[in-house]
Amino acid sequence: MVRATRDSWIDEAMRILEHDGPSGLTIERLCTALQKTKGSFYHHFRDAAGLRTALLDRWEERQTEAVIAEADREPDIRRRAKRLDQLATAANWAHERAIRGWAWQDRDVRLRVDAVDRRRVEYLMAFYPEVPPELAQTLALIEYAALVGAQHLFLDDLPDEDAAALGRVLRRALRRVATAGTEQ
Repeated sequence: MVRATRDSWIDEAMRILEHDGPSGLTIERLCTALQKTKGSFYHHFRDAAGLRTALLDRWEERQTEAVIAEADREPDIRRRAKRLDQLATAANWAHERAIRGWAWQDRDVRLRVDAVDRRRVEYLMAFYPEVPPELAQTLALIEYAALVGAQHLFLDDLPDEDAAALGRVLRRALRRVATAGTEQ
């Protein structure tokens, strides 16, 4: 029998969360899915809260920190924005929806999602260097709200070309707002 790694436990936990929601994410269900004992689970995680933390850590790293690090490899801000759009389009939207759904039911998950949302909005603010911070924050919030809304509106994922077109139009409109904001 193949040994279950910590990563395989986290991967399976995410699959269960996506398909069955937070109520389906139990240690028993996870052990059954991986055909492992509870002892095997406890070898990797102290308890269910430890699994939750590991799952959220993985989500934050892959869906936020790795995306930001990859976008930041581009020194030109316009090309960085384009790269960020590509990465956001390619991100696993099902993971995002599952985590956000969980956040409605679990205060600790909600606090983590709030922190990730703040991190993402702060990052987006840097794409509006020509405007006062308050306006940059508002523009970043609009951009981010559009992304989160699209993730829920297009449950089967939006085709990349359509997502790219929406992103271009939104960014162009927000740049116009930013430009108008600097003329005041």
